[in-house]
Amino acid sequence: MKEKRTENIGRCKKVVCTWFILCLFFILSGCTNEDTKKEDKLFSSKDYLDLDYSDLVTINFNKENLELDSVKRRDVTEADIDEAVAYYLNRNLRESLITEGQLEDNQVADIEYTVKQDDRIILGLKDEKARIVVTSEIIEQGIDTSGITGLTKEIKGMKIGSSKTFKSEINDFFSDKSMVGQEVDVTVKLSDIVESRPSSMEEFLKGEGKKYKAESNFRKHLDRKLNAMADFAYKTDRNHKVIDSLISSSSVNEDKIPDKVISYEKDRYDAAFLKIHGADSLEEAKHKSGISSSEYEERREADVKKSVSNKLIIYAMAKKEGIRVSDEDIKAYKADFIKGVALDDEVFKQSFNMSRRDYLKIYDAAYLTIMDKLAESIS
Repeated sequence: MKEKRTENIGRCKKVVCTWFILCLFFILSGCTNEDTKKEDKLFSSKDYLDLDYSDLVTINFNKENLELDSVKRRDVTEADIDEAVAYYLNRNLRESLITEGQLEDNQVADIEYTVKQDDRIILGLKDEKARIVVTSEIIEQGIDTSGITGLTKEIKGMKIGSSKTFKSEINDFFSDKSMVGQEVDVTVKLSDIVESRPSSMEEFLKGEGKKYKAESNFRKHLDRKLNAMADFAYKTDRNHKVIDSLISSSSVNEDKIPDKVISYEKDRYDAAFLKIHGADSLEEAKHKSGISSSEYEERREADVKKSVSNKLIIYAMAKKEGIRVSDEDIKAYKADFIKGVALDDEVFKQSFNMSRRDYLKIYDAAYLTIMDKLAESIS
């Protein structure tokens, strides 16, 4: 069942996702968008190192105050590998049909149904079946996305192969909006119940895992991957503490922040918001995220203010330390990020709704690389 699958994947994600989430503040504080920054003729991320920080940033960082002993690398165990294996097997569910019995809670049904009004067929599904998830929550909330109010409630408890007719009302999910609110007669037949189960290792090795040839090879691959993730998480967590110490011991004269910097970061914030929500306009993105325009403006103002302050401190310190990054440095950081963050893109997308490469396009890899090198330099 879908619910069981979600539970299993959620359990497995303790291993495959949580290690890299430690660094979100560290990473997200420098939001930018490489695809749009070319259009900004007034300012770009490269211009941060050319700013005059003499009256803008005050740094009181003391390396002796760093407390890094608490940062430990997580050891990869056989149990971690077992959970990663379970994740892959659970995300490739196999379906089988139950042809006897009755439909219970938390099951998936294949049904055929006909909708009539005054003996006139409004909708008929016989040649193809509709698949419906039956849960107590759906029934209690009355959410029938088929457009037939009460359909889920009516089919629960039906025996496979049986039929029934009941009166219903068309709801907002129905394709023909002119029918909404009208009373109809519905005849439904329960064709079968769909049962889902995880793939076996044998099935996995014949499909998605074909390249591994044997379970032992797949486990070795996961061991290497999880250790790479542990290394990246340790390094990121350590660097995060260094950068956090730098920021907390420094200050920014907000009256001296150039307007072009604020404008640049607001544009970057908007671009990232659009990408994350897969929207073409800010209004669409706000609608998808469920926030009002005033809430968005308030949130953007606070986030940009924090982001700009953090970036100014980091770039001021980087300039003081003489830190620059080359294209090769950035390329190396990207490779480490992709190798060290999440088992694969599908896992990553569950948290960020985008691939790892798309993420690096939105969140300036050059800035992330500067932070990385700076943290190592001053610790």
